[in-house]
Amino acid sequence: MRLAIYNSKGPAFQKIVRFLRQKGYKINIIKQVTSHTIKNHEILIFHEELQIPNLIKVIEQIVLEQSILVLYAHEGKTLHRFYNVQHHPFFIDINIKSLHIEWDYKVVLAMKYIKTLMQNYQEIDNIKSELSALKMEVKAKRFLMNKGLSEAESHRFIQRKAMQLRKSKKDVVNLIIENEIDFTN
Repeated sequence: MRLAIYNSKGPAFQKIVRFLRQKGYKINIIKQVTSHTIKNHEILIFHEELQIPNLIKVIEQIVLEQSILVLYAHEGKTLHRFYNVQHHPFFIDINIKSLHIEWDYKVVLAMKYIKTLMQNYQEIDNIKSELSALKMEVKAKRFLMNKGLSEAESHRFIQRKAMQLRKSKKDVVNLIIENEIDFTN
C-alpha cells in the first residue's frame, strides 16, 4: 500500500509516521498535494495539526473526485467540520489516540471496498458508453427509416457503409446523423 502524509513535524505527525513505519508501510512525506501524488498513492493522510488554508475544502474536493482514499487523523475536536464527506466511502477519520486499533479495521476494509467500488464505477462508465452508442445507432436507423428504408435495411446499410468506408459503426452512425454520408449507394 502506498501512503502519502502531509508534513507538519508536530507530535501528531511524528506519532502517525512512527506507527506506520512500525507496521511496515512505506511512507512518502509530502509538502503539497499534486496530481502526481494522487496518481501514485492509494492513501493520502492529513491531520489536524496542519495549517493549510481551506484544508476542509481541499480534502472535500479530493474525496469527491473519488480517485484516492483520504484519511484524516484527529483527536476528536474538528471532525464535525467534514459533514459533506463524513460518510463518503473515500474518506476515513481516525482518532490519533486509538490509531493502532482503528487502522486495521477502518483502512483495510476501506481499501477492500474501494477496489470493488472502482471496478463498479468502471463498469458503469462502460455501460453508459455502450448505451450512448446504442442510442446513436437507433437515431441513425430512424433517420434512414425516414428516408424509406426498413429497420433491417437500415441496419444492413450501416454495416455495409462501415465496411466500404473502413470505419467503425459508431463513425458511420455519426456521419449519418450529421447527414454527411451518400445515400445513393
